[in-house]
Amino acid sequence: MSTVAEHKYFFSAGDIAADLSISGEEAAGLVKELHKELKAAGYMVVSGKVPSAWYSLRQQWFVLERVLVPLC
Repeated sequence: MSTVAEHKYFFSAGDIAADLSISGEEAAGLVKELHKELKAAGYMVVSGKVPSAWYSLRQQWFVLERVLVPLC
């Protein structure tokens, strides 16, 4: 059974960098991009953090963009 301590509700740029195997600077840029999307959707943002649910929805796009961009 999962407890609250085992589940992260917010991800930092460091968490995203580790998850996607990218630099901290790239991850910080993704956090900024996600913040823009969240604000446009009417959500409040926490500086330096991204809700895990929102990140999970966008994670597949980050991977695809990273793979496809060099091919263009």
